[in-house]
Formats: sequence, structure tokens, C-alpha cells
Amino acid sequence: MKGTALKFPSGHGQFDHDRIASDLMTMDEAAKYLRISRRTLEKMKADEIGPEWTRIGVKVFYRKSALDGFIASNTHKEKP
Repeated sequence: MKGTALKFPSGHGQFDHDRIASDLMTMDEAAKYLRISRRTLEKMKADEIGPEWTRIGVKVFYRKSALDGFIASNTHKEKP
């Protein structure tokens, strides 16, 4: 089934709900993607040192692009 384009209430444009939702990961999915425990991810979030996150209602989500950016920004080269 294709995503449905929904209008913003103010009529500022459209977005593809399925595309946006498919980029979001739950905390468990994000932890698995990063190969760390959920508890470690929770601690990183609390200490404000983890990847960017989004709250929708009471649930916390991570965008795959934010996780990839977090990995890239924490990649280090070995010193010569």
C-alpha cells in the first residue's frame, strides 16, 4: 500500500506519512541498530550525549539518519 500524502492543518504543504514513519525507530530498534543495550541508549539520552531523538506522545523515536550521523560523528581514525 502506498503512503498517503496528508495536508498540514495550516495548508503549508504535504508530507508522506509512510516515508516519515519508516525512518523512525523505537528505542529498542535504535539500540539494536547501534549494537548497544537499551539501558546504555537510555543513559546516553539522559546524559545528552546520544543521538538526536523525537518524542511523539509519550514514545521516544530515533530517525535512522540521526543514528547514522551519530555513528559518523563518533568515528575515529587511529593515530599514526
